[in-house]
Amino acid sequence: MLPLALSIIPFAMLTGIAAVKVGIPAGTAFVFSVLVYAGASQLVAYQLIASGTPILLVLLSCAMVNLRFMMYSATVAPHLRKLSLRMRTLYAYLMTDQVVALSIQHFTEGQTPDLAVEKPHQHWFYAGAGVTMVTTWQTAVAVGIFVGTSIPPEWGLEFSIPLSFLALLAPMLKDRPVALAALASAVTAAITGGFPYRTGLMISALVGVGVGVLAETARDQRQQAKREVQA
Repeated sequence: MLPLALSIIPFAMLTGIAAVKVGIPAGTAFVFSVLVYAGASQLVAYQLIASGTPILLVLLSCAMVNLRFMMYSATVAPHLRKLSLRMRTLYAYLMTDQVVALSIQHFTEGQTPDLAVEKPHQHWFYAGAGVTMVTTWQTAVAVGIFVGTSIPPEWGLEFSIPLSFLALLAPMLKDRPVALAALASAVTAAITGGFPYRTGLMISALVGVGVGVLAETARDQRQQAKREVQA
């Protein structure tokens, strides 16, 4: 957990710097970070605000960026179903790409889809990962907001954003549907990168999800057909 937490520090600092550079007051920027707590969405919002994008399109763009959390929630929910609504709501706030990736790996370690055993108190792993990430993120955002403008541009903090997501993506490319979804999204992002108001980001997300769903459906149908033949 610690290496991933440390890896997001430049990303978080850059997010704080971006807020200040678009003219958002320091206190407001930090409160915004605490309430939203979604790095990619925060950066998209700041960029769109700086370009004078209508607020409705800003909200829509952020919602599209965060659509992946619906899939994350569906993946994590079976492992946290015994918790109270209050605890699940708290854990929803702590949800990040890193927390979900590590938690699912922990929850399913040594298990197969046909034999999934719930580990005692497994939700505490999720809680520990979540608290570590949110503490690291908000602290680094605060540093970016209050002292980040003095950081030399030669440090190249912007490279931390794609690197942090690539570090998460690589271990998840375990099957064909995920690989196809990632490839489709990447190609679409390259083609639509110049679209106005960052709409290319929304299009890329939709294309990636669509391709992934189609590929997974096709795989399931092939496996079902094979089982029927063998039966």
